[in-house]
Amino acid sequence: MAFVLADNVSESSITVGTGDFELAGAITGYKAFGDVLADGDTTEYAIRGGTEWETGLGTYDADTNTLARTEVYESSNGDVAVDWPAGTKTVTITPLADSTLNRHRNLSELTDKAAARSNLLVKATPQIFTSGGHTAVAADRGNVLTFTTVAQTVPLTAAATLGSDWFVDVVAFDVAVTIDPNSTELVDGASTLIIPPGHSCRVWCTATAFRTNLVTSALMPVGEAKGDGWRVISGSPTEIDFTGLTAGEYVLKIDGVRPATDDSSLRMRVQTGGSTWQTTGYGYQAQILGSGGSYANYTATGDSHTASIGLTQFHGATISVGNAAGEGACGEVKFNPGDTNIGRAFRFESHWYRPDVSLIEARGTGQYGSNIAVTGIRLFWSPTTPIAFANVGRVGLFKYRD
Repeated sequence: MAFVLADNVSESSITVGTGDFELAGAITGYKAFGDVLADGDTTEYAIRGGTEWETGLGTYDADTNTLARTEVYESSNGDVAVDWPAGTKTVTITPLADSTLNRHRNLSELTDKAAARSNLLVKATPQIFTSGGHTAVAADRGNVLTFTTVAQTVPLTAAATLGSDWFVDVVAFDVAVTIDPNSTELVDGASTLIIPPGHSCRVWCTATAFRTNLVTSALMPVGEAKGDGWRVISGSPTEIDFTGLTAGEYVLKIDGVRPATDDSSLRMRVQTGGSTWQTTGYGYQAQILGSGGSYANYTATGDSHTASIGLTQFHGATISVGNAAGEGACGEVKFNPGDTNIGRAFRFESHWYRPDVSLIEARGTGQYGSNIAVTGIRLFWSPTTPIAFANVGRVGLFKYRD
């Protein structure tokens, strides 16, 4: 159901009275209404018969090949529906000077501002939501939905119900907003879309899915209720897990984490099959560089651990991560969980500080060798377990947009 204008469309009719017009076939050299309109589409029409005439907005019924006179704009009958007498009339699709899309285009001549807002799809007052989210429905078409105070979700009504001409503008004023399509429908090719705090976008319907014009980073956050992708370390966890991964390019970001126990190594394991954390089958190779303190101009290669991928422990525990204030590890791990065809590879860069003013940097590649798709990744401290995370820093998982 859409508003449609088309050139060279005209049919004859012998309809009488004030009811719907039965279309009797295209006039020679013209197209029929059914050639350009689908059932339920609206269009602007002009009807002429003898000295009578009428213009307005009509709704097409494909089953009966009739045009309902939904709204009469002007007519020879005092701008109301003409009571048509017997005889042949012509019914033509044409854009009209008094169109509902054009009648308030000259804003300098407006006297009815409320009517102008309605015709131009401008709402008088944007809707503001501070909690609970808002389900977007057909009546929201053209509205501005603003969200503030706490992170919220916008469930979308089914695309087929909203139709291909539906849209809303969503403003994530100072919180993250999650766009959640109906059932298995997608938004920008994904099951949900998070609008970061301070961003806004238009969400429009294609009748089968939803698209947006959101432009932020190429990375989108994964899996955190807070909505920005970061998990702030609290509660002294011994493991930090990200699960439910699917194919795609991911980046795990590590920002200022440190162990509760001195001289520990930050390591990573993978989950397969949605439940099994693998403790064997790993390998990696890394180049380590040091600067300052005891490790000025230091170079070495990484140790090999088959039980996990080591992100910070190399050449013995003496240059692992300490638990003193000011110490901590940062870095990134890039990977694709993939499928069952190849082993999983992880590219990482990490750096950490030592109390003797040393800065250690490692760059390398790790791999889980079995041909099983990865469904989760886990960060933990070693060599002894369990070692808790100190309640500082944060980690986040992000995925590149398709």
